Amino acid sequence: MDYLKQLISVNSDQCLEWPYSTNDSGYGLVWLNGMARKAHRVSWSLVNGEIPKGMMVCHKCDNRICVNPNHLFIGTAKDNAVDSFNKGRQVRGGELNGRAKLMNYQVIEIKRLLAAGERICNISRKFNIPDATIDNIKSGRAWGNLALNKEQS
Repeated sequence: MDYLKQLISVNSDQCLEWPYSTNDSGYGLVWLNGMARKAHRVSWSLVNGEIPKGMMVCHKCDNRICVNPNHLFIGTAKDNAVDSFNKGRQVRGGELNGRAKLMNYQVIEIKRLLAAGERICNISRKFNIPDATIDNIKSGRAWGNLALNKEQS
């Protein structure tokens, strides 16, 4: 704990990496009151006070072992997921998703066919996918990231 206080007192814009043990997810661990705590959460608390219930301490720097309080911010799980997605650390959807059965150009064609009034069952047969998938595309529950522009309709 004393080492952590000394480490975070360094005025630096650089990552201050936790040099000791980490958990299975790669976050630094510090022993406090007989329990292992995530070092970045303890660091944030030492500088800013108690972490509000249900909130996360997130990394601006995306370095899990960084304990620099200037690199940390409080956020909800959603804030953390949005931050991760905006930085390109998560693939949410589209053809880059390893489970995707369709390519972007196929989804655009499906959206074009839907816009032209083609029946869901005909489209699903053409692409050999379930009707539910076409319905999810139509409603925006799936592939909502792809928009049909005027040239494609």
